[in-house]
Parts: sequence; C-alpha cells; structure tokens
Amino acid sequence: MPRKAERFRMGTAMSDAAGVAKLAGLLVVEQLDTDLYRSPALPHMSGRVFGGQVIAQALASAIGSVDPQRRAHSLHAYFLRGGDYTLPIIYRVIRDFDGGTFANRRVVASQNGEPILNLAASFQRHEQGLSHQGEMPDVLGPDQAVQIARLVETDGNRFKPMAALLAAIDARAGASRSRASAGCSDQTFVVSPALGTRGRACPRRLGVLQ
Repeated sequence: MPRKAERFRMGTAMSDAAGVAKLAGLLVVEQLDTDLYRSPALPHMSGRVFGGQVIAQALASAIGSVDPQRRAHSLHAYFLRGGDYTLPIIYRVIRDFDGGTFANRRVVASQNGEPILNLAASFQRHEQGLSHQGEMPDVLGPDQAVQIARLVETDGNRFKPMAALLAAIDARAGASRSRASAGCSDQTFVVSPALGTRGRACPRRLGVLQ
C-alpha cells in the first residue's frame, strides 16, 4: 500500500492551480441541518483519512456556525480513532458560548456512530486595543552571558526555590536536558508564585526543586 505522501503523486500530474482547487473542494462540508455537517466519502482513496483533512473540515463546520465578523484564533483537537475514506464523516457542532467578543465551539467528527475526532475552537471579533512593547535592552548573547550556576553560587537566595532548575535549563547543559527542564519550569514557575500570593506552600511533588 503506498504511503500517504505518495498517494497524491500517483496518476496524472496536476498543475499547482488544479491542486489548490482540489484541496479547496476537499475542505468544503455539506450542511445537513442546523449545526450538522457532512463530508463526502472518497472511495478512490485507501487507508486511514489524513488527520489534517478532518481537522480542517471540523474547523470549517465550526466556522459555519459563527458570525463572519469573528475569526478563529485558537483550536485544540484530539484524534480518537482512525477515519475511513470509504465512509462520509459527520460533523456535529456544539455552540458552547457566544459573547460580545468571543465565541466557542466544539465539534465532534464521527463515522459509524463513533467519534473519530474532538475539536474545540475559539473565535474572536477584531477589536482595537492597547499595545505596548518595551525596547530590547542591550544584553550579552548566550555564549557570553554568565552561567546560571555561577549566579546561584554568588546569590543563591535570590533564586530559591528554583536554583537547581535554573541551572538545569542552562542551554549549555545540553539540548535534551535543557528542553526537559524547561518543560518542567513551564508549570513550576507559574505554580509557586501563584501559591505564594495565597500564603500557601509549594506542593510536595515540587519539593525536589527547593
């Protein structure tokens, strides 16, 4: 069986314009009823449905239920089951919220009565707002900067309870360790200050960083 990337190269070569037109047609969903849409089966295809196609069609379904003045600015999607090209896909839209500026939609894509994808999308009406950006300070580059480990040695109290974590994130410690540590800090640097404002201690599961 050819791989997905190869399927689109089989047969007669298409021009760029024809390829774009074919893709645009693929993303069109048929409205069956209020908040209910369907994409056609593609019996000439084989294997599982390309995930990007399902996401795009689910988003197109959500867009169909929203005021045109609002544009999608974020989405989250979860693949639950593989899709079948030989069957149509049904998209059911749930209107969770319609506010003055924002709107939220959930979409469930299903085949044979079983969900294959869940999508949540947020839409926002364009508004003029305040914006601010300070000037970039003149600082040393990463290779000339003082290592965090040295700063910890000279002023450790300033960095508690994150001293060990800050040292681990040092880019010169190695890409893998640095990225993994940064992933940990994504939660740690948010949790501790938030708890501190409430007079609560850092959770024991984060105690290893103290």
